[in-house]
Amino acid sequence: KKGSPSLILPAPPSSVGDFPLKLIGASLGYSKEAIPILQDVNIEIESGSRIVCVGRNGAGKSTLIKAIAGNLDLISSGQRQAHPRLKIAVFSQDLSQELDPELTGLELVVNAARRSGQTEISEAEARKVLGALGLSGDKALRASGYLSGGEKAKVAMASFALTPAHFHVYDEPSNHADAQCVEALL
Repeated sequence: KKGSPSLILPAPPSSVGDFPLKLIGASLGYSKEAIPILQDVNIEIESGSRIVCVGRNGAGKSTLIKAIAGNLDLISSGQRQAHPRLKIAVFSQDLSQELDPELTGLELVVNAARRSGQTEISEAEARKVLGALGLSGDKALRASGYLSGGEKAKVAMASFALTPAHFHVYDEPSNHADAQCVEALL
């Protein structure tokens, strides 16, 4: 739609094949002694896919996301097969709480992009991404310690969106996000 916010993610690093990630017969949970949260998980993620994980609270969505991202060991059976060059960027529910409160939203976004390899990013490009998510003007220049929860979420989302990856994984990205931010993500 004309006039709607849009967010364009950076190109992924070099190709990692058609199915760079698979979970095969995986049991997922946080302790080998406990009953698995998810059992016999079989998933092949195709390059270029957009996947939405929907379910009730406590159903295991975040557990599945952590396993896909490689941040959770399989607890009793199955395997995770990932291409050795696969790069996954994960936006977690609490990423906005990890922002340096002394730095401005713009500084945080530029710094995050440069750390992830986008060394040539300009402040104008970072502001464009922040603006697409609804954080424009003077708000982008406020120290994050003075931003609301929703504004911090936009800074974290902009930082995340500028990370080149084969998969961008969002764990409840709409927490603290307004309609404009969610629309830009879609």
